[in-house]
Amino acid sequence: MKETEELVKRMEEIYSYIKDETSVANESIITILGKNFHDEDIISNYLAYILDPYSNGIGHQPLHHLLELLNIPHEPEDLENVDIQREYLLPNRRRIDFLITLNNEHVIAIEHKVFSGEHGNQTIDYECELKKLYNSIENEAEDTKITYVFLTPAGKDPLNCNFIPVRYSQLVELLRKIPVDFTKDVRKAVLFHEFISHLEGYFLNNQKLELSKKSTLYLDHLETIKDLEHQFENDYTNVFQYIETIVKNHFIANVEGDWKFDFNQNRTYHKIFKPHWKTENLDIHFELSLSKEGLSKQQLTFRLDIEGSNKNDFEVKRGDYLQKNIQKKLASNSISFKKNYKETWKNKFAFAKKTYHILAPEYLTNETKLKSSLEEMIGEFEEFIKPIDKEIAAYNNPKEYIKE
Repeated sequence: MKETEELVKRMEEIYSYIKDETSVANESIITILGKNFHDEDIISNYLAYILDPYSNGIGHQPLHHLLELLNIPHEPEDLENVDIQREYLLPNRRRIDFLITLNNEHVIAIEHKVFSGEHGNQTIDYECELKKLYNSIENEAEDTKITYVFLTPAGKDPLNCNFIPVRYSQLVELLRKIPVDFTKDVRKAVLFHEFISHLEGYFLNNQKLELSKKSTLYLDHLETIKDLEHQFENDYTNVFQYIETIVKNHFIANVEGDWKFDFNQNRTYHKIFKPHWKTENLDIHFELSLSKEGLSKQQLTFRLDIEGSNKNDFEVKRGDYLQKNIQKKLASNSISFKKNYKETWKNKFAFAKKTYHILAPEYLTNETKLKSSLEEMIGEFEEFIKPIDKEIAAYNNPKEYIKE
């Protein structure tokens, strides 16, 4: 059970570092070569290269800054004889990730964990074995000082408190201090910066917890915002019901014919039509676009829509006639219309439309002004009604219409 819990914990930790698949991939040399970004051995080998003054092309600066981080006093001559060994074999046959020896006088023992945890009391065991090794009678360097380091992405605490926890951000910070001259050896300089970029791109960026000023403002005033949202919901309900009532009453009282209405506050569109405009394959109606978003933009749209499986057929056969019959009305009221059935609009069903900016506070605080503006909006489309009736009749009974 304990092993399962540790496995799940490790999976969760790895998952927290994996970048969103929808974001742009942050490739590095390690991932390009087909290795996991969290491959412990690869990152350790790379770090050993970065710290090695004889191969990194940068010199002693990376190791010098690491010693400063660990508060290890040293002089330049202390770095004249450096030996870095990976997977150093201890007397008990266990291996510690790094063993860095400085002039045979100081040893830095580093255990590196990316997402795996300690097993078998590693840090406790390693200290015991290293002390045996360097304090043995046979060993010429019996006074060798040993510094123990536990390196992890987030600076986890080791089981052995004598190990100094170091996190990747500290490592990156000290490496960033080092000036690199690309003109001397471009390849070495690129490899040096690539190591820094890999740690930053795959580990450090996902660990930042920093709220934007906007988020802080949101959290500071969350209760007020909730109250405003609640009030907006109530006000939208009132506005919707008022507009619905005005529109219905105007059609019923002032526009000839039998009218049907399909209004729903939870939708953004609301239909007004005569019963014979709607058949199994053809659905012609006025449509009022009214929504919370529209209210926030202080506008609504009124349209003539043609829908149904016979939509294209109707537009091909009767669209031009309908347009000609309402041409003057369209032009005089600045109503946009589809020039031909092949033209594509964002709303594919719209035949004619116009947006009205009549939901501004100056209208919503003046019922008389709002009512008058809504009736004027309907009036601009009223002259569409007879041409629509005529073209529907002509479409349904083409022979009779020709005779006429």
